Amino acid sequence: MAVIAPPYATTSMIRICATALGLTGALLIAGRHDASGAELLVNGGFEQGAVGWAINSGDYGQLDIVNVPTYDGQSAARLTGSQLQAHSLSQWVQVQGGQSYRFIGWALLNDPAVDQIYLEVTWWEAGGSIVGSSFSPAPLTGIDAEYRFLDTGTIVSPEAARSARVAALVRTTGAFTVYVDDFTFEGPAPSPTPIVTPTPSPAPSATTIPEPTPARTPVLTSSPTPAPSGTPVPEPLVFPQLVNGGFERLRVDGTPYGWRKHGGEMSTTGDRWVDGSRSLTLKSSTTSTKWTYQTVAVTGGAYYEASAQALPGAGVDAVFIRISWYTSADGSGSSIDQGDSAAALSGVGFRSISSGAVQAPRDARSAMVRLMLRPTSEALATAYFDLVTFVQMSAPLAGTGGDADVRQLSARELSAAGVGANTGENAAAALGAVATPIRLANVKPPDRAKASNERAGGDGNYEWAIALAIAVPMLALTFSAGFEIWRRRNPADTAE
Repeated sequence: MAVIAPPYATTSMIRICATALGLTGALLIAGRHDASGAELLVNGGFEQGAVGWAINSGDYGQLDIVNVPTYDGQSAARLTGSQLQAHSLSQWVQVQGGQSYRFIGWALLNDPAVDQIYLEVTWWEAGGSIVGSSFSPAPLTGIDAEYRFLDTGTIVSPEAARSARVAALVRTTGAFTVYVDDFTFEGPAPSPTPIVTPTPSPAPSATTIPEPTPARTPVLTSSPTPAPSGTPVPEPLVFPQLVNGGFERLRVDGTPYGWRKHGGEMSTTGDRWVDGSRSLTLKSSTTSTKWTYQTVAVTGGAYYEASAQALPGAGVDAVFIRISWYTSADGSGSSIDQGDSAAALSGVGFRSISSGAVQAPRDARSAMVRLMLRPTSEALATAYFDLVTFVQMSAPLAGTGGDADVRQLSARELSAAGVGANTGENAAAALGAVATPIRLANVKPPDRAKASNERAGGDGNYEWAIALAIAVPMLALTFSAGFEIWRRRNPADTAE
């Protein structure tokens, strides 16, 4: 019996193949990088040397570019240092407020003098004040001969954020060497600023020939009297939000703008810092507790968090943050409530201290953010503070334990429990908390292939779909080619 092939058989087969190939392409595209935003870092793999990067180690650190060992590409960064402090490798980027970002990278920690390595993103508003900070939840600790993965996870920038400083921080116990490579900071690029093009002045008429300007005898006039060099900058008693948390802006007397003190001596130093070029120093030579403070306007009933990087020096029993709440708009009168962060005890290097999420009393209109120093004796004691923030937060989700697990008990609660609010005892200490934020223990390094796939936005489950999408059109093409060859060899059998 003759096989009859309709005249459109070959055309239909070609359409089927084209459709299958289109599906293949779609699946391949779906399996590739689904970027959540633009790559905002410059030279994240250090292939262009140290372009775009800076270190904050003063005269005690150095950044070099090396070819071995690397994680990816031909180059990696080597950070070395000698001073006992937090060293950082950082870059500034422009961001949008209220958007999702993610900072990742790889680090090689094979030096026992390195205590930990972690990632940090500090958010800054347009006026140059810090409005928040984010950290990778699991720092690298322990010795390993391989590069390991660091990841902040998806983090949301504060609404007021317009720029961010992304950094790899290294905490050490002595002279050290670490290697880092392949950093990425992804998220929405900042909105472009419109460029105003000035209207050009009309060209002079072609028939107009300018006359030469005759030389004139200079007329001597009296010079204006310069403003006095010591004129203080106007400074309010209360700020709408905390300012100068990095202590880079100074008054004419050298003290940090926006900050005042109660007892002791307050100044800044360029010898120790976490960010920028200086930190605040508070010195004590008596047994009483000293503090520096700034008064900030607040909304009653809202949640806030105060945090700082603190370094207790010799003679310091502990440093901590105290938030005092006031019904007055300028921090005057008696406080209606207060609470302390966990204390940072004497040790090596800057440490993070935080109040956690605390709720302002319903009738509070201002808060005093105090950086507290408790000395051990009358001997000289010095504490250092940097990267101070005080930001409004969302209310804790129901069922997560609220803020009771992470904040200091208020003065009212301490009084009810029979504990003095001024003794430095606090809820976090009672719960056995430490000065630094709670972080997950460093576990087995992630699989590189899996981590690379996650960075590309995939989940590793596209292989079967891609294989199937490739197999279908290949089978269709094979069948079509075989049928066409058979038809040409048997023209009589395919005719009407």
